[in-house]
Amino acid sequence: MPQEMEKMTTGSSDSAESLFSTCPAGESFPLPQPKDYQPEFMRLQRLVNEQRLLGRQIVVVMGVGFVGAVVDCFGMLDDLQIRRYFELDCEVKALGRGHIKRIKDQVRDGRK
Repeated sequence: MPQEMEKMTTGSSDSAESLFSTCPAGESFPLPQPKDYQPEFMRLQRLVNEQRLLGRQIVVVMGVGFVGAVVDCFGMLDDLQIRRYFELDCEVKALGRGHIKRIKDQVRDGRK
């Protein structure tokens, strides 16, 4: 991993913590290493193919570290899934779904 990426992840390139990304809720996740790329790519291909056989449109977003945003361009997420992303302190943007803010406000206020 480039030193710049390590610094962005933890603020330090000398720390063992640079191999982890921490989400806003404080939970840490290991960053993928080069040996992980091929098996993960194969796993994603299998999952995408399975979903396409069910007639679904799939968008795969890949990144390094914690992803704090979810973009639902095809309206594939239901309200319970969207609520769960908000509970995980992620941000959700969905096209044509005006009630997303209401769900976000309910989660942030602790309401169901």
